[in-house]
Amino acid sequence: MEEETDLFWAWYGGLGVVPTIKELARRMDDVRAAELERVLRQLEHLSPEDRAHVEQFSQALLNKFLHQPTITLKKAAEAGRGYGLLEALRRLFGMEPPE
Repeated sequence: MEEETDLFWAWYGGLGVVPTIKELARRMDDVRAAELERVLRQLEHLSPEDRAHVEQFSQALLNKFLHQPTITLKKAAEAGRGYGLLEALRRLFGMEPPE
């Protein structure tokens, strides 16, 4: 019975992980895209190829920033300890809990 309870809480703790990760990634990508647009307006002299390289760089950088928090959050949820991290992440980034 204890094992089933642990499995339930691990499952329950993981429910909000994927939507929260998606919301964080979407918010961060919105910031990335806005900043990219702003800086590219100042770099009008760049060729289309160079502009594409700058955009690829910004996407790769965002992916690197999000990688470790994503892995940590998923592992914590699998171990039944994800709720605290989810709550902290939501508070830190001003995110509402998923419905």
